[in-house]
Amino acid sequence: LDKLVTRKLPPRPLLEGELPEGRVMIGKARTEPGEIVISGAEKIISDLDSIPTFAVDRDDLGKDGRADTKVDLSGLLHVESDVEDLVITARVESIKDLGIPSVPIEAPSRRGMRVQFTPDSLDVVISGAESLVDSLDPADLKLVVDVADLPDGQLVFAPVVRDGGLFFEVRPVGDTEEA
Repeated sequence: LDKLVTRKLPPRPLLEGELPEGRVMIGKARTEPGEIVISGAEKIISDLDSIPTFAVDRDDLGKDGRADTKVDLSGLLHVESDVEDLVITARVESIKDLGIPSVPIEAPSRRGMRVQFTPDSLDVVISGAESLVDSLDPADLKLVVDVADLPDGQLVFAPVVRDGGLFFEVRPVGDTEEA
């Protein structure tokens, strides 16, 4: 036996799978309604911070950013909800690529240090949600290199792609390579 309590909790949308190719989700998925009322044994619902939904395949969101689901009360013995049906909404957009030629490379220098990059700019391609890419002003972009902890001398910055991000391995100029 336990005390019967009622609480308002947000549904927690569960997503699985991938969006259709060429689409991306911006931000987090939300539910409509954004709050549900549950009732049940105090020991069961007092520690809950949200109520899960049944999983929705991201592919179903890719068309219009909406998918129907239900509140998942399985595993919560004798817990009831005032709402059964939910709609998961997400901001889903097409992916856009934007090529920006000659983005300048800058390096705040330490006292007495001269920093020069060859070449002094790079061509950059930015890929992302169409609205975010469209909001960029290419004139505001620059590549900034933190040289504070780099050794003195001529260095090579070798580009490396890891986990979808661009990184640079830095090493001193050898006998056979140029800076």
